[in-house]
Formats: sequence, C-alpha cells, structure tokens
Amino acid sequence: MKAKLVHDIGRQRWYELSEPIRKGICDVSGEVDIVKDMQDACQRLIKKEFLDAILEQYKNGCRMVVVSDAFTHIERLVFPGFCLNGNWSFIEANIDGKHTFMIDGGDPGAVYADEVYLRHLCILNHLKWEGVE
Repeated sequence: MKAKLVHDIGRQRWYELSEPIRKGICDVSGEVDIVKDMQDACQRLIKKEFLDAILEQYKNGCRMVVVSDAFTHIERLVFPGFCLNGNWSFIEANIDGKHTFMIDGGDPGAVYADEVYLRHLCILNHLKWEGVE
C-alpha cells in the first residue's frame, strides 16, 4: 500500500491510499471496523442530502485518511477522511494514534511522523507497505 498526500492545511493532512483498509485501532476502545464505524457515524452526523455520496466512498473500505494534530495540546490522531464537492473533511471515528491528556499539555513522546501511522494501518490490514509518495 502506498499513501499519497493529497491535501494539507497544516494541522490536518489527507492521504489517499492505494489500497482500501477496513481495520484501525483506537488506544481507548481497541480494534475498529472502519466501514461500520463510518456508516454509523455518518447516519448520526451527516445531512441526508450528502449521506449517499460520502458512504459511496467507503463501500469497499477506507481509501482516504486524515492525520490530525490537536489544536489545544500535543496529540496526533488518525481519522477516516473524504472529499465531497471540493470540501475536505473527516469523521471523528479515531482509527489510530494515541489520546493524551490536555491538562498535562499532551505527550510529545506519543507523537510520531505521519508515515508511522500510515505504515501501522497498512500492517493492521495485512498489506505490504510501499511508503509515502
């Protein structure tokens, strides 16, 4: 699996994956079924007029992820991402990274380069890592 940086706004970076993934892991709740979590979250959070277009992007798995840095403290988490009509967004269904405590200012030791999270997701999904383009 290769990852390609397709959109970057500083604290959030969208990567398109060459192969779809279906599994993630949350340090709080454990293994994540990305497709199921996306369907559940979209049903609750997305307006009906956009729902089908977003879910269509996830019918065969997740092909876009967002690596996101917290605004208030040191923390980096990964979420399923999407682009709809030129608008880049994501669903806050955590699929990798480590939650840190805001009251402590976060944990710099728990933050890794984007490639580490992308490679980890690749391994979880039993794919061969080919790097970031």
